[in-house]
Amino acid sequence: MRVTDLLAWQAQLVRDHCGPRQFVTTDYGGMMKEDRNEYDVSRSLDLVADNICQFGPQDNMDSWTQTEQGDYSRSLQHANYLVTETNAQSTDWTSAYQYPPYDGQLRLNVYTHLSNGANLIEYWHWASVNSGQETYWRGVLSHDFEPNRAYAEVSRTGNELKRIGPVYGGQRNRSADEASGRPQRKVTIQPWDVLIVEEE
Repeated sequence: MRVTDLLAWQAQLVRDHCGPRQFVTTDYGGMMKEDRNEYDVSRSLDLVADNICQFGPQDNMDSWTQTEQGDYSRSLQHANYLVTETNAQSTDWTSAYQYPPYDGQLRLNVYTHLSNGANLIEYWHWASVNSGQETYWRGVLSHDFEPNRAYAEVSRTGNELKRIGPVYGGQRNRSADEASGRPQRKVTIQPWDVLIVEEE
């Protein structure tokens, strides 16, 4: 695949200039896409990293997206992974879907990622952007860049992780879902309430 070859070539270019304590990764931007082979891409990386956002906070948050994508990310190298993008507040390309998470949902999001094998969780964005395509993807800080409810929750969760970090130590899960692009395409064509997974 051209994408796989390009990313392997880029990874080697970066690796040739990395120091011994640096690693090579790329943000997959969401897993299980039918136009790429994530497993082949992962072979050229030191760590798998994914963009796992929770679309539809409030009553629509069910942690299914985090779990499915986390299990899939972990299965690519049979190792923990990085969440290099997750959302803090509301998401969408327009003002029509601006529902910030309920109190506690940002914390739940972090612990869901950790329980699925994430060793890192980064927010997209830290501060909301004031113009451009992602104006409505609100970060930890809103457009006024002042501490707010989301900032307070992220701060509390970060302090909790400081306390339990030595105990947690980057857990290693021993099971993961297996999925392939073929059934994902079937679900896209004819959606069902459950994802049907089959081996290729």
